[in-house]
Amino acid sequence: MIAKPNQNQYLVVGNNIFLIGILLLPSAFALSVIFLFISLVISISQIEIKKKENFSILIFICIILIFLSTVNNTIINKPLGLISYNNSSIWLNLFNWLPLFICTWGFRNYLLDINQRLLFAKYLLAGTIPVLMSCILQLWFGFDNGPYNILNGFIVWFQYPTEKIGALTGLFSNQNITGMWFCITLALALGLIKEEKNKTGKFFLIGIISLIIYFIFLTNSRNAFLGLLITIFLSTGIKKSFLILFSTFSGFYLTNILYLLLNKNNLILFPNLLLKKLTFNYSFFEDRVIIWQEALGFIFKRPLSGWGGSTFSYLFPKNEIGFPAYHTHNILIEIAYSFGIPIAILLTIFLYNLTKKSFKKIIFENKNEIHNIFNQSWFICFVIMVICHTTDMTFFDGRISIVFSILISGLVNLVNKPLKLKS
Repeated sequence: MIAKPNQNQYLVVGNNIFLIGILLLPSAFALSVIFLFISLVISISQIEIKKKENFSILIFICIILIFLSTVNNTIINKPLGLISYNNSSIWLNLFNWLPLFICTWGFRNYLLDINQRLLFAKYLLAGTIPVLMSCILQLWFGFDNGPYNILNGFIVWFQYPTEKIGALTGLFSNQNITGMWFCITLALALGLIKEEKNKTGKFFLIGIISLIIYFIFLTNSRNAFLGLLITIFLSTGIKKSFLILFSTFSGFYLTNILYLLLNKNNLILFPNLLLKKLTFNYSFFEDRVIIWQEALGFIFKRPLSGWGGSTFSYLFPKNEIGFPAYHTHNILIEIAYSFGIPIAILLTIFLYNLTKKSFKKIIFENKNEIHNIFNQSWFICFVIMVICHTTDMTFFDGRISIVFSILISGLVNLVNKPLKLKS
């Protein structure tokens, strides 16, 4: 990391710790959190809190509303349907949301300019190599009897059996999380390959991009497939995108067939399951529609304070409907259900304004800048996260939520002035 004249040495150290945390984020989450927490403390300690421009009113209001809602739902006016529900679960759920606001503000010092954002993307992509390796081990070498853990569960690679799940998960606990992670890294990798001048570097990135695209198919995740299409189309255009998808998929698909034939296994080709899931009929949306209807019904019963985090699966009438629902499958509905409509409106306005200002800055104002192509990839990555979270909640995985907060933080830096430091 090259320090700028206006950066103090604490932030240089903090930035290096931040990058180590990003490198470890997908493969050693607990260890990564330690590094990221230290870097966050360093960053916040160097911000001049008294400066008016450093103080985020939105973050302050959101945190206050979340706390007030949680106090109301556990102490003051607990819903009758939750009388026997453990209050500690509602309070623990705050750790799914509060870090998003704090990290979005606190990590800004490590994403101030394009070089810092490029470094973040490179470290994130390097950290994704173990994820790719875990998928290779799961798919072709039989490491699918997880979870595997070391240090008494401090580091866990799930590696679930593909026969039982019917999809590729790698080291993550869920194929939708794996697919979401690959969509994020794919968008950034496509931006990096356009910045890369070295032929060896380009070849290396092409290999990673090819594996990511193929493994997205094998996750059998509709959300990941949607993210893949958005990423490829927006990054390369319609004509090139079809060529990339066809060539990548064909090459690895034939390799998979060859491997299965040589090992005399049954030809169970995972993408067939994805194609079945992509049949567009009412059943494709039916479960989501039912969940959203139930969630909206709960929201209108308690519009101001919501019901508290983590309670939806408890209140959802699974016996009547015939299937369980662990969350609302939509991030804004989830926020409105958990903490009330006011905070959902505030965050909707924030996301809308950030998207509008970022689009204007990247497409019109900075279109001739050298690294603006990578800024476009960063923006595409953010758009994918927002769109995919309208039908699923991979956000509840800590790795996804941390990356989401960093993407927002980077865009905030694009449209706002840097934070004022103490020195």
